[in-house]
Amino acid sequence: MPEAVTQTVFYFLPISLPVVAASFISLISINDLQRRVARYREMQLMLEDSRKRVAFCQTWNSLERVVLKTESALRQEMLEWHSITSFTESH
Repeated sequence: MPEAVTQTVFYFLPISLPVVAASFISLISINDLQRRVARYREMQLMLEDSRKRVAFCQTWNSLERVVLKTESALRQEMLEWHSITSFTESH
């Protein structure tokens, strides 16, 4: 390798590689944030739909179905939240 290329590589890479790594970490964080925003909007719509269904329930069985479906969705969200917070605390 020519001397100029070798010097450029040895001077440029130690400066540029941490910047590239930070950029990728930022992109991962942005994508995760967008995913969480979409998930919260979905949960909001699901809860509003559940409220409407509860208001129109005429039997205990139909009310129970709505409540069980809502509880299941909230439980799943809680488990995901717990796994994310447990993972971030361990690192």
